[in-house]
Amino acid sequence: MRAKWVVLLLMVLGLWSTPLMAASNGGTTIAQLDVAEGHDPDHMAPGIPRDFPLPPGSHGLVVNSSLTIGTVKGVDEKQAIAFYKPYFQARQWDIRRDVEAPGFVKITACEKAGSQCVTLSASSGGMTNTPGVMRFSFPQKDTLR
Repeated sequence: MRAKWVVLLLMVLGLWSTPLMAASNGGTTIAQLDVAEGHDPDHMAPGIPRDFPLPPGSHGLVVNSSLTIGTVKGVDEKQAIAFYKPYFQARQWDIRRDVEAPGFVKITACEKAGSQCVTLSASSGGMTNTPGVMRFSFPQKDTLR
């Protein structure tokens, strides 16, 4: 509970900074959304990067406490593509998988110099994903084929 108040205080004072461009492109980070929705980021699995950005309009964050997976509402495939492709490109992440079909996207990208990867999928309907829900997971690079 104390950590929640510390994060909130740092946000209010403007001292909560992230090295990511989440704020500059209208998004927010996983931790910022978690706090804004009344939760304590300490409940998340340790492998979920708190500073990973989410597209504008993201809400209804659900994360796991033991697995590095989660979902967020308010993001379809077009929003995911428009938000993450420039994000990965600006940070020189390797896009290892990029599956796009009408109404659906699935992207796996990894840091070139680090071990962090993300797999995300989003849909506007007609595919296996729930429309407007983006799913994400954070596998380590060495676990990917």
